[in-house]
Amino acid sequence: MISNEIDRRRRLFNTISYVDVATEIKPATLRELGLYGGAAGVWVNSEVTKGIVNADSGVAVSILHTGKNYSDSMSSDGIDYDFPSTNRKGAHDQNEILALKSCFEYSIPLFVISKTANKTLRNVHIGLIETFDETRFKAYIKFVSQNKLYPNAAEAIEESQSDYKVNFESKVAISARDSSEARQERMNSKNKKPTVVYRLVQDYKRDPDVIAEALYRAKGLCEKCGENAPFKKLSNGEPYLEVHL
Repeated sequence: MISNEIDRRRRLFNTISYVDVATEIKPATLRELGLYGGAAGVWVNSEVTKGIVNADSGVAVSILHTGKNYSDSMSSDGIDYDFPSTNRKGAHDQNEILALKSCFEYSIPLFVISKTANKTLRNVHIGLIETFDETRFKAYIKFVSQNKLYPNAAEAIEESQSDYKVNFESKVAISARDSSEARQERMNSKNKKPTVVYRLVQDYKRDPDVIAEALYRAKGLCEKCGENAPFKKLSNGEPYLEVHL
């Protein structure tokens, strides 16, 4: 159960980023993915996480850092997170603290959400709780890299998607030169279940001003061949051109 939840969180993070931090994400996207919900500082999502560690409580999925109500010293490496202390009725605060403690004790990664400069979008780190101090009511969450998230992967692939495709097709061509009998003999000796691999992809943050200016300058014409854009956008009927940076 715990390993499945850790893997689920890895895959969730990869839906918003293939690098170590997701930037300028819409809050609605985080809610749709279940990375955050409600106004609480600690998001547990009990419907999904209750029973993973014990039958009575859930596991923290994310925290929201606003810098308003707590000190929460945050840097590029991690965050000193103050335990929740509110005036809500019931055991809400204590349940959230226990949910954080479960992440600490079982090394379950959680998402750290912070506001961007324009305050309408969010940045998201994924981190591991390194210290959990119940006397000082603080936890230190260290942001981790994609490599750290896959320490037990059977195979980690760092080559680009294009390189992978070229190398794989080369291997297929080599196999095709063998006889069918030789291929079947190798196949019979292998595990029938495909090996799970994790592909680490580096990408570039694109500048919307550069793209908008390039499209304005092109005026619907491809700058390489000089021909009109072959497609129209369904949203507004404007010519569709791909901008390469």
